Amino acid sequence: MGRPFASFLPGLVLACSTGAISPAQSWVLDRVSPVVVMDSGAVLDLDHAGDLIALGIARADGGSVHVLHKDQGGADQWGTLSTLISSEPWFGHAVAMHGSFLAIGSPGAQENGAYSGQVLVAAIDPFDQLQPMTILDTLHPPGSVTGDRAGYDLVWNGDTLLVGVPGRPGTWNTGSVWAWSVHSGSAILLGALPSDPFGSALPFDRWFGARMALDTGRGLIVAAPYSGFNGSQPSELVGSLLTYAPVSVGPIGWALDTAFAFVDYGANCQPVRQQWGVHGLAMDDGVLVAGSFSSSTWGAPSGLVPWPRPAEETCASCALYILERSSSGWELDSSLFITPGPTERHVPGAWSLDQRELAITTLDALNTTWSTVFRRRDPGQMGSWAQTEDLPATGPCALPIGPLLLRDDVLLRTILARGTGCSMPIGQMRVDIEVWRR
Repeated sequence: MGRPFASFLPGLVLACSTGAISPAQSWVLDRVSPVVVMDSGAVLDLDHAGDLIALGIARADGGSVHVLHKDQGGADQWGTLSTLISSEPWFGHAVAMHGSFLAIGSPGAQENGAYSGQVLVAAIDPFDQLQPMTILDTLHPPGSVTGDRAGYDLVWNGDTLLVGVPGRPGTWNTGSVWAWSVHSGSAILLGALPSDPFGSALPFDRWFGARMALDTGRGLIVAAPYSGFNGSQPSELVGSLLTYAPVSVGPIGWALDTAFAFVDYGANCQPVRQQWGVHGLAMDDGVLVAGSFSSSTWGAPSGLVPWPRPAEETCASCALYILERSSSGWELDSSLFITPGPTERHVPGAWSLDQRELAITTLDALNTTWSTVFRRRDPGQMGSWAQTEDLPATGPCALPIGPLLLRDDVLLRTILARGTGCSMPIGQMRVDIEVWRR
């Protein structure tokens, strides 16, 4: 039965409410590609374009970006083509690829003040043996200031790069999104996305631009996950979403379509913390998925300037909310609310949406087994997201972490190997990328 909603204010929705899986036979593992040895406490990001894979490993004391190329070192061998290392805090927090272009977010960069942030734009040439990666430009949003965190998230729309600047201060909200047109030589600033701090009907929108997702040719979604009613009460941080429609006029190419928030009061009509988009955002063919969690124990640090939790941690209260576009707007139904089972944990960020198919990595409460489960829209029953396949762990030295990337029948799955039984010294881990194809 669907969740009933009552309209409270424009853009705000209030909610108060009282198949078998088969082994994945269609997937073939090309190769597990070892990447790097790392310490704990890192945040990972992953992207894929053709025969190139980019992996960002960001930490408070610096980070690195690793570009892998198919057939590097042999047929079907995903070897490291180039590695870029920086001491800037949280370098590599976001990576995004478009053809031969690679954008690297460094939200802790300090050129214009602590955590003002910046974005590097590079060109990748896998056939240049001497310099396969060339830095083309370094981007700062106009008026760059302390705390901007430019480059926290990145999205390509053709040759246009959208840069999330979630810490940009404002009168009633924080955050902005800026656009650059990137060509072979440099990047040209186009301007900022329009925003509406009151469109969601929340008292404040915070961290607008922390998460973005593109449905090519159809729409753009931007999350402000730390929006809410009371900044000192984590339980009242519900998050807001802004959707944009493509337009042919203006330099940006996007017009604000809808600003909204969902407030779920649960079975006892008490507010449930959501923070929509804090664990990822996706948009595909009129379907919107927001990764969130419902927990009052994860308090936002002072000043609402949190970083994602360490990638190896799991979340019993994480959830994926699925919305579909209708003639009356975006609609949420209880059947499109995916949470872990009684003994399961979601791995934050370890999910992906492509062509109305969801891939989600879950593990049991004791971390003894885990798998990636696939859900497909309408597999024989309208309105359902039934489980269709189950891709298990490849071995005892493969521990799941985020991110996960499903695109064009290729699945990239990041895993950790650690412990002396996996040939790793105590206190060290190895990040591997499994490359699966249908």
